[in-house]
Amino acid sequence: MRARRVLRLLLITGVLFMLALAPVAAQGRQLPPSASRVLVHFQGEIKSRPAESTLGTWVVGSRTISVVETTMIDETRGPAVVGAQVVIIARALPTTDATQPALEAVLIRVVSPMWPPRTVVVRGIVLEKQPAFFVVNGLRIIYDASTPCADEVKEGALVLVWAIRTSEGIKAQRIRVLASPLPIVEFEGVIKRLSRELWVVGDRRVRLNAGTVIDGTPAVGAMARVRGYEQKNGVILALVIAVVEPPGTVEWTGRIDRIPPTIAIYLPMYVGRWVVAGREVWVTRATVVKGTPRIGAQARVVAVPGTGRLLTAVTIEVLTLTE
Repeated sequence: MRARRVLRLLLITGVLFMLALAPVAAQGRQLPPSASRVLVHFQGEIKSRPAESTLGTWVVGSRTISVVETTMIDETRGPAVVGAQVVIIARALPTTDATQPALEAVLIRVVSPMWPPRTVVVRGIVLEKQPAFFVVNGLRIIYDASTPCADEVKEGALVLVWAIRTSEGIKAQRIRVLASPLPIVEFEGVIKRLSRELWVVGDRRVRLNAGTVIDGTPAVGAMARVRGYEQKNGVILALVIAVVEPPGTVEWTGRIDRIPPTIAIYLPMYVGRWVVAGREVWVTRATVVKGTPRIGAQARVVAVPGTGRLLTAVTIEVLTLTE
């Protein structure tokens, strides 16, 4: 740490020493030696800078500076990009043109990098696009006419976005379109599986994200209508899922393969996970169990979809004991 401080001190001292030795050319004119020794020192946030090169006009804080080939840029603590905090040592330029920078940077040193956490890199499908923003992975990303490649962004396209967090929200700095818009599909099917991010509706896998709109109460066994983008791997990226019919009862008969340990106080309780004919079913205090269940016995089950993948038993009727 001490060595770094000494190195920075030597760097600044060297800059000042070189400035004291020789005048510099600026704006194509030879400045008098007195002008080259007028220095300005300040700190601020990089508001804008040339995208393809370091040379050109920068805006740091509320000041405009000119960066030339002799400008030294210290990026030890991070890149000198928009949003970074920098210390500037600049030379005052005598100019009467209000459109030209009055300061020429001698040294730019990054003291606080812009990332993390201000940098945001987002990769995903564009779910919505409006004149001032678009939505990717549930994030609302704002843009304007100066944002590169903003016109190429279409709903359904796969994009990679570099953005920064501002007081206005997440603002795109650079956009790359990775794939053309995906086709929109719409279908209906029975919900066979529910999880936080992946459902199975009919025979299709449906992926959800923060931007997916769900209308109704989803449950295993319910009928749902899905509208979304069909990805190359066949998974549907859902835009809207509407539950059109509530789940019905499920009935089957088979061999009891598993029952939970019973708790006998006044009457035996069979609360827990059962397996009948290879299917899991959850028994609660509200379940009516007729007969005495045993492993190997035949049973008729009437159940309704519960949370997650499990079915919740309404009634279980033990029929016979088989070998």
